[in-house]
Amino acid sequence: MNHALLLRIADSSPNVLIGDTKEIVVNIEAELVGAVERHEIEAYFQPQIDVATGTIIGVEALARWRHPVEGLIAPNDFIPVAESTGLIHEIGAFMLEEGCRNAARWHRDGLAVHVSVNVSALQLATPDVFDTLHRLMAEYKLPAGTLTIEITESQVISDLAGVAERLERLRAIGLGVSLDDFGTGHSSLSQLRDLPITELKIDKSLIQQNETNGALISVAVALLQERGVRVVAEGVETLEQLELVQRIRADRAQGYLFGKPLPVDELDGVLTGTK
Repeated sequence: MNHALLLRIADSSPNVLIGDTKEIVVNIEAELVGAVERHEIEAYFQPQIDVATGTIIGVEALARWRHPVEGLIAPNDFIPVAESTGLIHEIGAFMLEEGCRNAARWHRDGLAVHVSVNVSALQLATPDVFDTLHRLMAEYKLPAGTLTIEITESQVISDLAGVAERLERLRAIGLGVSLDDFGTGHSSLSQLRDLPITELKIDKSLIQQNETNGALISVAVALLQERGVRVVAEGVETLEQLELVQRIRADRAQGYLFGKPLPVDELDGVLTGTK
């Protein structure tokens, strides 16, 4: 791996590998190759609640790397490497498969749980991800609106018009499209205007640090909802932040106040009320 990249990752995430040491003791790129095939990449799911009722209505699928030596590694510590090396395509395809498979299973069990999966700008730059989405939606026969892909607002999409056209076709067969981390990047207006989004996720920085700007956020939420766009507030960790989310009338909320990302077997217990 490029040494400078390693240093940047270490600076932004001191605990690149789980443990007491902050030194980078393995070559992350080499270790990550084949991680999906070795079943080291796992899908965790974080609950989303309906703000009006307080019930769990959806989940976001989040990748975790269970390293055989270092233990569970968070996505911030390996996704940048996956994107820089192209391994994100393999990991991303796995996460889409896991999202659809579990969504179909929950629906068979009578649990109407919506599932969101992150898709990077690098994945959107190739036709493979769109082919994968078409295949998965047909294979698992998910009801319309069950699967949503999240596109990070801060990432620049190289062919915005082409991506928008492909997403429109997928929307026609029931795919949801979410603009994630809204408020953190520089491409907000173009992506908000040109992508056929069904959902917008307000970044946690706006929820956690700008509670006095609730009136302004509320206007933006109302305008989006008039367009038929669902609004999700991220990073809700306190009751005060939940009160802000209720005041701005967001549709859904997500954050540690409602639950941390869980492995699927633990989430099953939460969804069925047995845990």
